[in-house]
Amino acid sequence: ACADLEAAAKIYTEVLGLEITNREEVKEQGVATVFIPNAKYNDALALYEDGKYLEAYEALAEIPNNPKANTLAIAINTEVLTQFQNYLAENDCKAAYKVLADFGYTNSEYPMLEGYKAMGEGRYKDAIMLGMPEILVQKGTKEVTAEQFAGITLKDGFMVTLPAGLTTIGEGAFSGASAKTVIIPSDSPLRQIRTGAFAGASSVSELVINVSKAENILPPQSFSGTAAGFKIIVPKGSSYKTDYYWSQVAVAIEEA
Repeated sequence: ACADLEAAAKIYTEVLGLEITNREEVKEQGVATVFIPNAKYNDALALYEDGKYLEAYEALAEIPNNPKANTLAIAINTEVLTQFQNYLAENDCKAAYKVLADFGYTNSEYPMLEGYKAMGEGRYKDAIMLGMPEILVQKGTKEVTAEQFAGITLKDGFMVTLPAGLTTIGEGAFSGASAKTVIIPSDSPLRQIRTGAFAGASSVSELVINVSKAENILPPQSFSGTAAGFKIIVPKGSSYKTDYYWSQVAVAIEEA
């Protein structure tokens, strides 16, 4: 409410460049109103709906102390971080990095950003050097090649999660690697773990296979060189313990 409606309206029209779209008098209450939509907010909303989050966020920055603008800014941040988490759940580090980078995040604001970029480009050793707490092998990778992780030193409890599309763990892939857990997702079409894939990986204590059908995966002839007490964790009710080829592997197989 204001004592001089016309004077107040001029601040919005002449100073802020907005337009009055409607006037209304409420005679019973002895008041008059003018309607001035916030064009910048509407522009920001349209950009948000088009998925142009950075442009929308920048437009909102020009509308200070506006509750609707603040609410939309929170919604934009939430949407960006949700997309980021969804990409990571799919091992798509390349897309996860892009969604944050496109939104204007820098490595100083998000210290692991360069690590996700490195993983998206298949530079896993660089990602480890950058301090990543775990390794996500990039979506679309079909084979962990020989010596791709050979000799890497990871933090205690470090995990390597393989992508859903992986078909082969190559000979020497984790040779000498210092990691605790390697995880194979449930929807993986993995067909073969080649002999020597974990040779000398004395710190790898767990191989978690979330694929139910043991017959889908040909195991190596041995897991020699892994940590004392090395075990394979498989889904409850799966057929690994009774499968002919897996029953020949001289390591413990436990159901989750």
